[in-house]
Amino acid sequence: MSSLFRLLLCLSLVLLASTACRKTSTSGSSTVATPDTLIPGTFITTSGKFTRTEGKITHTLDVTQSGTSLSLEYSSSEELPSGGTTGDMMGGSTSVSSPTDPWFVYVETPQRFWYFEGKSKLSILRMFDDSSGRVISAGKVEWPDAKVPPAVVLRLPDDMKKLLPPVEPNVKRPNL
Repeated sequence: MSSLFRLLLCLSLVLLASTACRKTSTSGSSTVATPDTLIPGTFITTSGKFTRTEGKITHTLDVTQSGTSLSLEYSSSEELPSGGTTGDMMGGSTSVSSPTDPWFVYVETPQRFWYFEGKSKLSILRMFDDSSGRVISAGKVEWPDAKVPPAVVLRLPDDMKKLLPPVEPNVKRPNL
């Protein structure tokens, strides 16, 4: 065999081998699409895992009530071009005075949540922002610059509503 033929044969084998290495394989499992449940403008009043997918990013909020403990754990994961994922996680918790207290979590965005423990504390959890914490506690405003969404203000007890700027009624105006 000529050296040129051997060189071409070697190059062909190298190309064939490198092509085979790039082939991706899948396991027998498949991902089932689930509907988004972490919807901006909604209230969460039960324990559970709530998700929202935006492109390659999945936001997850895990809300757990166990006795008088209410905890929120937020995580986000992003699919990488290499096939792996990367993500972030943070959480918050509070105590409810009774397991039957009317607590809620308000989803302002898939990365910003307001939570009320059912009596006198309103807090905010904001991902990718270090300004999370209590807004109102024990009858005092602890964060006067916080912009509490009108839907949250309307759902608070009257004594807490008085601590916040009034909410303008959502009145439909007639077309002229």
